[in-house]
Amino acid sequence: MTGRTDAEKRNRRIRELVLEHVPIRRIASIFGMHPNSVRAVIEKFVRAGELVRVHDTNPAIYLDPRARVPSTVAAGGGDVGDGGYAGSDGPIMDCLPESGRLPRGWVNHHLSGFVAFKVRAAGTFDPVPDPRIGFCGYWEEPTSGGNGQTLRVCRLRRFGQELTVAFFLSTHGRMQFRVHPGRVYVDAEKVGVQRSKDILVERAEHVARLLGATGWQVSDPEIRGVLHTARENDPLARLIPADRNDESDDIVVDSSPGVPETEMEGCEDDEAIRIYANIPSAVKEVREGVSACGEDIERLNGRVRGLMEALRLQSDALAVMAGNAETLAEVQARMGSMAMADMQARFTQFDGRGYQ
Repeated sequence: MTGRTDAEKRNRRIRELVLEHVPIRRIASIFGMHPNSVRAVIEKFVRAGELVRVHDTNPAIYLDPRARVPSTVAAGGGDVGDGGYAGSDGPIMDCLPESGRLPRGWVNHHLSGFVAFKVRAAGTFDPVPDPRIGFCGYWEEPTSGGNGQTLRVCRLRRFGQELTVAFFLSTHGRMQFRVHPGRVYVDAEKVGVQRSKDILVERAEHVARLLGATGWQVSDPEIRGVLHTARENDPLARLIPADRNDESDDIVVDSSPGVPETEMEGCEDDEAIRIYANIPSAVKEVREGVSACGEDIERLNGRVRGLMEALRLQSDALAVMAGNAETLAEVQARMGSMAMADMQARFTQFDGRGYQ
């Protein structure tokens, strides 16, 4: 048992050193292990979801998927950790709760587009540094961006989500810098559409500041695209056909791969969004109310049926009694007739003889 405990402590220390970006050979020398044995320990943590290898890094760089790093979207303007909530009782959350369902009255806001910046100076495509975990983002290899442009994509883990930066460079030197700020989860009663837009822009600015450490200078953020308001795993999604495409519908089902959700596209009406955020619960309450009324009505119907049965039995009893009374009257009449006949038989009938 002691040996197993020591091995677990050693493995945990290996994980810590990996997150500090200590080379594998250096870790192996510290613990007197073969480098392949260290790699095996690291792979166990990867399979367990406690380490994530950054794509296309050599030597390999690993991140802690549960790491919390500074951000700028707390309801009060303060910092919250990456992947955490802005406060258990606050009106803003960074990511979807572990249950996969939003609380009553909550929605997420996201862009079918991006936040565009003007490029003042292009930086390098080195890993994006983070003061706590070493690096928090990495650029992918260049690809074609269409129309003769070169596209570079940077992926960052922030606010419990993967955010992306897209940098386009044309053959004429024209540059575009776009940040896709992910989703922000809000209590629709306390946070309106404009505040949600501001938060998405603030996130994009936060990402831009991180990239400033590698020489990027951008300014003048501007939302390009339509704001979508959505609810993941919404019960309404089962009632709305996914292939329905009617522009007059204010609520539609997002049929893209992933978690099923309903959404409102381009809605700027805070009151409409509050109603949308509460529809499932409101419908449930109405159904529960109708069900309760139905149970009360059924109980009343049961009492009425009981009374009707009692009345029927009483009526049957009265009918029997009435029949018995009629029979008794007939018997009495018959007995009276028999008694009279018997009395008459006792006396000699007078025929007038001997009467002078």
